[in-house]
Amino acid sequence: MAVNDLDAASDATLFPRRINLFPLHLKGGAAPLEDVRRAFINKARSQGITVRSGERVLSFQDADRMIVNQNPADDIVRMAYSVRFSFEMVGGAMFVALDPTVSTWFRVSVGDLLAMNVPPDVFTDLSVRPEVVQATSERDDLQAAPLFVKGVRAFKRDESGATEFEVTVLDPVAEAESTLSATGLWLIPNPLAIGRVLGHFGKKDPFIQAHRKASLLDGDDLPRKRLKRSRQYAKYLIERNVFPLSMQGMTATLSPSEVSVSDDPFEGAKVLEEPILQFDPEDGSRTHLQPYHGLRNFGPYDRSVPIVNVALLAPANQMSAMRSLVKTLNEGMNSLPGGARKFLHCELKIVGEVNVTGNDAKAFEKAAGFLAENFGVHKPVALCLLPGRTDEDELNTPYYAAKTKLASRGLCAQMVTPERMRNSWAQPDILLGVYAKAGNIPWALGKTDPHCDLIVGVDLSIPVAQNKIIKDHKRFVGTASVFNGRGVWLNQINTHRRYDPGRNAAQLAEIVSGSFTAYCDRFGRAPKATSIHYYKRFGRAERDAVVKEAIKFDPDMKLAFVSIDSSHCMRLFDLSTNDGSYARGGFVPIDVHRFLLATTGDSAIASRKLGTPKILKVTFWQEPAPFLSAEDIANQILGLTKINYKSLTPIQREPVTLTFSADVARLAGAFEVSDWDGAPTAELERKLWFL
Repeated sequence: MAVNDLDAASDATLFPRRINLFPLHLKGGAAPLEDVRRAFINKARSQGITVRSGERVLSFQDADRMIVNQNPADDIVRMAYSVRFSFEMVGGAMFVALDPTVSTWFRVSVGDLLAMNVPPDVFTDLSVRPEVVQATSERDDLQAAPLFVKGVRAFKRDESGATEFEVTVLDPVAEAESTLSATGLWLIPNPLAIGRVLGHFGKKDPFIQAHRKASLLDGDDLPRKRLKRSRQYAKYLIERNVFPLSMQGMTATLSPSEVSVSDDPFEGAKVLEEPILQFDPEDGSRTHLQPYHGLRNFGPYDRSVPIVNVALLAPANQMSAMRSLVKTLNEGMNSLPGGARKFLHCELKIVGEVNVTGNDAKAFEKAAGFLAENFGVHKPVALCLLPGRTDEDELNTPYYAAKTKLASRGLCAQMVTPERMRNSWAQPDILLGVYAKAGNIPWALGKTDPHCDLIVGVDLSIPVAQNKIIKDHKRFVGTASVFNGRGVWLNQINTHRRYDPGRNAAQLAEIVSGSFTAYCDRFGRAPKATSIHYYKRFGRAERDAVVKEAIKFDPDMKLAFVSIDSSHCMRLFDLSTNDGSYARGGFVPIDVHRFLLATTGDSAIASRKLGTPKILKVTFWQEPAPFLSAEDIANQILGLTKINYKSLTPIQREPVTLTFSADVARLAGAFEVSDWDGAPTAELERKLWFL
């Protein structure tokens, strides 16, 4: 690809706000969007371009210049520049969205790695396929379900004496185990597999650094570089003769320049006002844009708990350090003058201590059980010192062992590592986590939603212990995070049923109905208007099932179904800013039922930026009639990005309606079925145990 000037788009200076949509010009007739997309895929393949990941990514394996050169592990894991794509209709016009990414794949099989002296236990619970699998930094849709490695056996053949390996794998779909040759299996290149394998060779950290740089996650002016690379891909597709497309007498040509959000299809684009936070339920003057400064000036929103009980879980030689941490959290540090007494108007009280006798998951699970049995009566938040940080995809770790065991006994846990315990800038987040998990509300939105008194974030089809499946015990969890119109978290609703793919609508209705019941129990009446957030697209049957349930509570209840998608290809840019980042709060209508929303990016309240901001694509439906505008929904989502109590960081990318349910999903995968059947308890559902 030729390197082009950033100002190749002639109107970039006059109209600096851009979107990575490249216009398609149709001549000789019209065609459905799907027909054009299919013609594009066929043409790309005919030109030697690989189309994969659910037909959403173009990989140019045939072009040496697409291989990432600065890869310290190229002999094991290859990296190549790729591009995610989608076809979009906006204002009756057709566009192609192009978003650069990086593909990775293992160049050697499991058998090759074993022959290179990688220990067999490295492969335990990793996912494999009987073919080379490419993946991107985005979530990939594999063409077939993965197999999970359960064990490796070495043996020697009589005729040659060479060592060969057999791998026992679990098929989670068939719920059956089988034995396959290691030479015919390839690891799926997810972060867990890459980390374990390259960690053995001492190449993990250098590879991650190279991958982040190639993926445009590290460096300067990253949004500008991403837009530049998107333009290069548009031109490259023309050079490779993928465009123009011809079909049924019609021709489609691609413009090499992206469009401006000032163009007609995006009429109404604007930047929304930054939501304000409130730190007192009665005094409306106690407000601030940022959590840290609001707590420092006013204290917490909820002041009802002066004492927060904590129980310490740590190795015996670290218990003194844990006591010192609690003292520091109470009295304060440079980053949090006055500590818990000043910021949260409370004091942490140690009610118990438990020594961990080892660094493995079993030792932490045993210690957590002892803590729950002996100190659970005090309802403490367990403050657990872990040996170190582990990959969140690795289930057999002290983190998951302790957290799920405590949750199954009705207790919350705040995990710390030695590094975070000593980091004065991490200590305020530790304190915030303990306070929130004790059942308190640190802050709320400064303005009550004028349209909705109930906001629900839902998730479905979350496997419990997916890689530890026992036949007839596969469970899927439905979960809902329930908030009032001020963004105050009310409780978590959970269900667990035998998975039935034909009952998605009924399962969704069941979990939303539980939210209605919880609201009625809390306020003595049904909600008048409810907004339901979901990361997937709502189907007609799902909406009808929820409406049917809502009528049982109030025949006049208003419902907004809000699908929030962060997996799409569209990105926003503003070439008038220092690095090309679009402004946080950027609101770009697509049509009457869809809009784009920038929840990170250029902002006066947060200077740190991670690559190019990913924007949310929002689609919404309303029953029985419209009662919210697109801008109303955008403001609702934007506000809920500031209610995540994991950190004092001013903003998060996704609203808590999605992130809280995702946290439950992540933890559900680490529960044994027998533990999940008894958890979370009714009391725990009113606490943020999953943070």
